[in-house]
Amino acid sequence: IRYWASRERVQGYKALKRVKEKHPEWNILISDKPSFPKLDYLDLVMRSKICLELPGIGWMTTRFFENLILGKCIMSRRLPHRLPYELKENVHYLSIGNDYANLEECMEKYINDYSQVQEIENNVKDIQGYLTHEYAFEKMTELINTMVLSAEL
Repeated sequence: IRYWASRERVQGYKALKRVKEKHPEWNILISDKPSFPKLDYLDLVMRSKICLELPGIGWMTTRFFENLILGKCIMSRRLPHRLPYELKENVHYLSIGNDYANLEECMEKYINDYSQVQEIENNVKDIQGYLTHEYAFEKMTELINTMVLSAEL
């Protein structure tokens, strides 16, 4: 059970609540609502300096990729999975390491460092081509064709 992504989400949520209570000046928004109205949600994301990524049902979430597509600076645990393209720690997202023990320290370091946030956002622009339906379709087709070829041999 200690490896379940949902458990990690709960730990991250608790750590973020502690940080929010300690730093009201950071204007941290935490919601336990299943979803915001789409326009409100988009407005909040676009006004955010940093979007904190917590695991969902799995380790990688749709929200993570939505934030990349929107060109936002994401703060996340170290990504545990390989992707068909390279997402580099502290290049394409800010890493807090393997747990939430240093969440406050990382937030403190980057919350007022606009140059680092801007650098991450600029680096995310470099991988935008990988975040399209066309790229996903090409990779899936390539994988299927490789599997079919392997099965025929």
